[in-house]
Amino acid sequence: MSLAKIEQTDEMKFTFEVDVSGTKDDVSEYRLVIEDEYFSILSKGKRTNAGVEFTLPKLKGILREGVYTITLEVIVGDKIFKPLTDEVVEILPNVEQKNIEEKEPDEKIHIKIGSATATSLIQEAKD
Repeated sequence: MSLAKIEQTDEMKFTFEVDVSGTKDDVSEYRLVIEDEYFSILSKGKRTNAGVEFTLPKLKGILREGVYTITLEVIVGDKIFKPLTDEVVEILPNVEQKNIEEKEPDEKIHIKIGSATATSLIQEAKD
């Protein structure tokens, strides 16, 4: 199960409820990390009334479609805690919508059907 499905052309916002206790030090930084084979994307979080909020930019041209590992890091003093790891996000394929113009054909083709009749071959043989 993935944490989220992300469109490459959309900016995304993630909000996590984070409660840190048992230390005198304040949290110095919240980070959300998406791991790629060759590099990582890191987004710094900010504390809001709803929790810790992260904003990811549009990922078109940055990450290809696929499934990626995501890690939430909380930095307290000189220690890094990873309360959420191995969750995955799915980057969806980049599907650009193209407007297809309807063109008038160079030639106007008309097909006209005349009257049609159906005759039974058996009836025709009897006659």
